[in-house]
Amino acid sequence: MKVDYFEDTDSAMFTFREGADYDDSEEIFDGFVIDFDKSGRPMGLDVYQDASKFFDRSWLRRHAYHGEEKMGSMIRDAPPEEKD
Repeated sequence: MKVDYFEDTDSAMFTFREGADYDDSEEIFDGFVIDFDKSGRPMGLDVYQDASKFFDRSWLRRHAYHGEEKMGSMIRDAPPEEKD
């Protein structure tokens, strides 16, 4: 997961998966928007206002992506197969 935090607007973006084909967005709570791919799976969450009211500001600063490392995916493209 990649976290971007913008102190000047107190907004945050949580990217779960990159490279998927974007399809639609839905505001699920005032200021919280989820982006979905063409298969209906979540790609990310945008908290476009008052992020520090919901997330600890020091955590956001610590975990904010600064381009040093490659992000891993937190959501699988498909559910894991069950083993018998």
